[in-house]
Amino acid sequence: PRNGSLELISEAVGSSTCLVLAVADTTDELHCILCLEAGAHAFLHGPFTPRLLIAVIQSLVRCRERPSWAQPTALCFGGLRLEPGRSSL
Repeated sequence: PRNGSLELISEAVGSSTCLVLAVADTTDELHCILCLEAGAHAFLHGPFTPRLLIAVIQSLVRCRERPSWAQPTALCFGGLRLEPGRSSL
């Protein structure tokens, strides 16, 4: 990572609701891992085609529009059931 890219990713993710796609000209696995750990939602290394770039962006947008994994319908533990949006067990 160069020029504070990891700090930039952390700031972008921490201060907004934007999606972050990290793009680099390297295939270095460590660089990819560090970007993802810093908060990037996806990582794409070059060279890549415009078609692949568009597909990745569309996939990120779909995930943002339908975060069904982020909001479970109910959490159950033992005999208790907690439903999001309700204030009772």
